[in-house]
Amino acid sequence: MKRILLSLCLLCLCGFQAIAEDAPSGEKIAECRKVAEKGDAKAQYNLGLCYYDGKGVPEDVLEAIKWYRKAAKQEYAPAQFKLGDCFLYGKGLAKDDPSEAVKWYRKAAEQGYAEAQYNLGYCYQWGKGVIKDMVEAAKWYRKAAEQGNLLAQYFLGMCHFTEYAKNDEQKDLIEAYMWFKIAAATGEEHAEEMRKEAARHMTPFQIEEAERRARVWKLKKDA
Repeated sequence: MKRILLSLCLLCLCGFQAIAEDAPSGEKIAECRKVAEKGDAKAQYNLGLCYYDGKGVPEDVLEAIKWYRKAAKQEYAPAQFKLGDCFLYGKGLAKDDPSEAVKWYRKAAEQGYAEAQYNLGYCYQWGKGVIKDMVEAAKWYRKAAEQGNLLAQYFLGMCHFTEYAKNDEQKDLIEAYMWFKIAAATGEEHAEEMRKEAARHMTPFQIEEAERRARVWKLKKDA
């Protein structure tokens, strides 16, 4: 079980924001830079992405951070999220800075940005830049999970599962099963394993209720 958890934790290192596989042309980079220099937050963010991944320009994380920060200060949530990633993992920096990462994740999370909500939950679960707090972790995982974030759904299930629950009040096998079921339906194989593990500790009535909650959640999500 712990091996499953560890393997999924490593997934967060990949981040959630993708950019185009093909490198933009020099002309497009120039156009983006021109708009970014005029203060457009989205252009600043996109230019930061190019520098971070070396797409169309030489890879330069410090330059990426410069542009992310400009966009982040304008409350552009994707830039706040990526800025948090830069500080959490310390790519291109002298060292990581989890406290600074949490600051930017929180700003994006409070705007409803699901990936940042998930990462903020991760920070609380593992004590990255904040005091470890499973109740707070579950709160942010839930916000992201309700938006359909797959890993947040899985880890929210873990927060309610016996071994990982902070106390008996947080432990809830029905909720754990429900979120494992929802994540598994999206194709997360580890969630299916954990659903089966949770079921071994549940009564038939509890399983039926968990299945019902999962169906209701999906119906609301698809509505």
